[in-house]
Amino acid sequence: MKLIMENWRRYLKEEQPVSKCVSVGQHMKALAGFQKDERNAELLQQTKELGIEAAKLVAGELPFLGTAISAADYALTLKDLVSKKPVELDDLDDFPVLKKLKIDPNLVKVVEDDILAAVDEKYMDLLKGVRPETCIDKIPDINHFIRLHIRGLTDKHVVINDESGNTTE
Repeated sequence: MKLIMENWRRYLKEEQPVSKCVSVGQHMKALAGFQKDERNAELLQQTKELGIEAAKLVAGELPFLGTAISAADYALTLKDLVSKKPVELDDLDDFPVLKKLKIDPNLVKVVEDDILAAVDEKYMDLLKGVRPETCIDKIPDINHFIRLHIRGLTDKHVVINDESGNTTE
């Protein structure tokens, strides 16, 4: 019986799961890669827009073609004004790094872009100030951080509560 118990204890020790967490350092390394990809995508978009503007400039040198493009731009602007499109809210695709941080999509819809960018930078500074081997689940997640930041910015006049039922805070 004693032999069975000793083997059983050894079996239990071998079967205990190794608690391997994602460290802040690993998380920061992954986020750096996402930020690089985001910058590359922005550069590509800027290059496309620059090409379009250059084409308009060249087309402006040709009287007939320049007039046609100007008229088309005016018609599109007028159509947008007349159609009374509803205001388009931001979505997660506009903020790839925040998407990787698993930000609440509702926060992206209602919080202004420049505030999100500022909070993103402050959150990254928070992560940089933590020891790299610290488990990421010991750090407040981005959603909780944004809520705390807005609460602090407004001197507790604007408080965003998470009523989604998620208990990640």
